[in-house]
Amino acid sequence: MEEKNLRYVVRYFKPDALDPDRAFGRFCQRTGYHVRRFSLRRVAVAAVVLLLTGLGIMYVLRPQTTMLVAVNHQRTFVLSDGTEVILAPHASLSYKGDYARSVSISGKAYLKIKHDSSHPFIIQGANYLIRDIGTQLEIRAGEDSTDVFVAEGSVYFASSRQKEQGIELTEGDRGFLKSGSVRPSRRAKPSPNRIVWVTHQFHFQDTALPYVLADLSDYYHVRLTCASKDKRLTGDFDADSLETIVRLIEKTLDVKIQN
Repeated sequence: MEEKNLRYVVRYFKPDALDPDRAFGRFCQRTGYHVRRFSLRRVAVAAVVLLLTGLGIMYVLRPQTTMLVAVNHQRTFVLSDGTEVILAPHASLSYKGDYARSVSISGKAYLKIKHDSSHPFIIQGANYLIRDIGTQLEIRAGEDSTDVFVAEGSVYFASSRQKEQGIELTEGDRGFLKSGSVRPSRRAKPSPNRIVWVTHQFHFQDTALPYVLADLSDYYHVRLTCASKDKRLTGDFDADSLETIVRLIEKTLDVKIQN
């Protein structure tokens, strides 16, 4: 029976007698059915539009970043929580969204933080984390290290790599963290004149003359020397004029200061 059927097919088979494409074409002509042909170009354009729309929505919904910058001159800003920030030239402070109690700082800055025990003020960067416990502080945040001086109150200072291994710094303390280190270290108490750039006043209390000249030299970017090294100075001086300060010191201590 199978051989008979096979002989019948071989005898009567004609090439192209059964063409599915041609048959479907005749079916479309009889029924009026239309085939929708998709353009790859249109599909690609639609996909790009959808992608850009999604990215646009993500951009609109993401927290925007606020950047405060001091370019060539020192600038003072007051954040929404009442915290006062003084930025040295070329320093910057940034925060995301409307929450200004979690910030990042680059360069040298001084902060008079508005204390809120229920919402600690946090300063953090790629290498460091500082948490306020009621503070006025100076921070010098660079690529290689972070240097913190507490003028009033106290802070918790840690590496971003090991946040639980930090140290507490209180008034007059200085902490130093080298990039890549897991824990900051304490440094010798700095001169109270470290923040003259903020206070604009020098304060000396029975200070040896070499240390007085070192502070003045550091602030004014000069090199002051004196042959008399056993003299000591007590007094406050406005930082407006180096010439005026030197003249007053020379007259008070009866010395000659070289520049």
